[in-house]
Amino acid sequence: MQLQTAGSELLLPDRSRTTTRDTAGGAAPAVAVDLPLAPWLSLYARVYAGFVAGSFAAGTQGVSQEQDMTVLFAGVSAPFLVHATPHFFVGWGPLVERELARFVDGEARRVKTTYVEGRLFFGGWL
Repeated sequence: MQLQTAGSELLLPDRSRTTTRDTAGGAAPAVAVDLPLAPWLSLYARVYAGFVAGSFAAGTQGVSQEQDMTVLFAGVSAPFLVHATPHFFVGWGPLVERELARFVDGEARRVKTTYVEGRLFFGGWL
């Protein structure tokens, strides 16, 4: 069994709306355990919580509005990993993430989203 206490998340801007400028950043510390099921298969259970903060200027038809947003969230994932070689793995599994709070321009918003996804994982070490 291998215990891991740090994680990272890649943040990509949402391009589904007309946007003139996006800046955002955040952190999501995680605690995870890799449970071996066979020499080549394991279950990677992970719990995390974090925040993302940023500002964006969104506009349509020449009208632009700048907003600051902060989102607090927590999630769990449990993908199965196939260890193709001793230092490389690939896997797929469920992820559930819930927004705990959302603030736009300093005001709390009632919009809270729950994501249920299947995610592809891959990685390795030297």
